[in-house]
Amino acid sequence: MTTKGTCALCLSQNVDLQDSHVLSQWVYKRIAFVPGTTGPKNPVMIRGGVAVETSKQIHGDFLCSACELRRGNHENYVSRICWDSDGTFPIMAKLCPVPRLRPGEPFTLADVRDFDAGSAAYFAVSTIWLADAMGAAGVIKPLQKLNLGPKHREQLRQYLNVEQSFPTAARIAMTVFRPDNGPVHFWRMATLPFTESDHALDEHRLLVCGLEFQLVVGALLPIHLDEICLVHSSRKLVGFRSSFAAGGHARGYSSSQPARSRAASSRRSIRG
Repeated sequence: MTTKGTCALCLSQNVDLQDSHVLSQWVYKRIAFVPGTTGPKNPVMIRGGVAVETSKQIHGDFLCSACELRRGNHENYVSRICWDSDGTFPIMAKLCPVPRLRPGEPFTLADVRDFDAGSAAYFAVSTIWLADAMGAAGVIKPLQKLNLGPKHREQLRQYLNVEQSFPTAARIAMTVFRPDNGPVHFWRMATLPFTESDHALDEHRLLVCGLEFQLVVGALLPIHLDEICLVHSSRKLVGFRSSFAAGGHARGYSSSQPARSRAASSRRSIRG
């Protein structure tokens, strides 16, 4: 039965609320796929280093049909460039590594040809905002490690609803994990959004099928983030890393293969 209510994004009242998913259903299907097997599989949820196979998805009645459609268009774009269970990873063919902007940076940068940075940014910000806002509204159980705070939650809502430009005290960046023989296959993993705080900065992170997004918020943002921000930078630059250069995540989903389920430690961020 359709739920009537106020859309949390555009604030339209007495509308039919859609079943909004924090992570799109295609994400679960891809990370649950195991080569050489048939039939449905469940992804593994990793919490505090413990891996549990589950079919649970995080969703609830929250957005109107127009807002859900807008978000869905950006989700569809990201689904076409990230890793897929057939082994393809389309964005890899678009990457052109560039020299490091500064000596000693822990990551390589790459230019991206034919890349809709604005759509990727909208996808990431909307996913992080949706998870936080649904928890704050009591639609879902609040994610334990995610906290935008009321001020930033409202600023991001206005950006997503095209009421205001992207917040001046925020930057959104993206890292691509190339498939390799590293200990953790990040291109076959996804995480629910989570927050890491460091002094005056909050970093809200999301990993989806080989693409990691970092939404950094604070009064004193590192200046190098201007050059790699998907919204503010005039260049289309993304981080480009091997899984050998990274650890795991405290909480996330992965393929049901045991080798994918042991990632539990915190990983160094693009912020450096």
